[in-house]
Amino acid sequence: MSLLSWVQRRLAPFFALPWVPKSLIGLVTFLTLLVIATLPYVPGRQVLRLGDVAKKDIEAPRTVDYIDQEQTAIRRRIAASRIEPVYRENPEATAAARTAVVAAFDAIARVRASSGLSEAEQATRLRQQVKVLPPPLAAAALSLEPDALAQARAVTLDVVERRRRGSRCARCYAPRP
Repeated sequence: MSLLSWVQRRLAPFFALPWVPKSLIGLVTFLTLLVIATLPYVPGRQVLRLGDVAKKDIEAPRTVDYIDQEQTAIRRRIAASRIEPVYRENPEATAAARTAVVAAFDAIARVRASSGLSEAEQATRLRQQVKVLPPPLAAAALSLEPDALAQARAVTLDVVERRRRGSRCARCYAPRP
């Protein structure tokens, strides 16, 4: 008994049904048309070696960007070095800043010298005299030791002087005409 005869005997009742042969012909026809319709969409294989020219354009299915951080940093530094300063020194702004610093420290000294006021009242009076001083900074300024206050004054005036001598500070410089 061969395998083919065994299969025929087993499947014979199934193929005897009236709708099975028509269904099989329809299925084979559908699959054939499906293959014919999808073949143009299957990309052909191109075997390329280094230096070969492709017969048609090859496009990647997705885009990937690789950023060289080191080269980007170098190019940013080069671009920044090519930009000329946009500001020139404004002596009036520097003098006004120096005057404001001296006035603020003088106000701190006056309020500290006043007697009979609580710390909160001293802080309120100092904020009234120096409008730009936030409450925590006013309280801290009033609580400093005299030596520390003198050092803070010297450092602040030094910062204003350094800005005047060459550092770029947008508030200390006016735009060029």
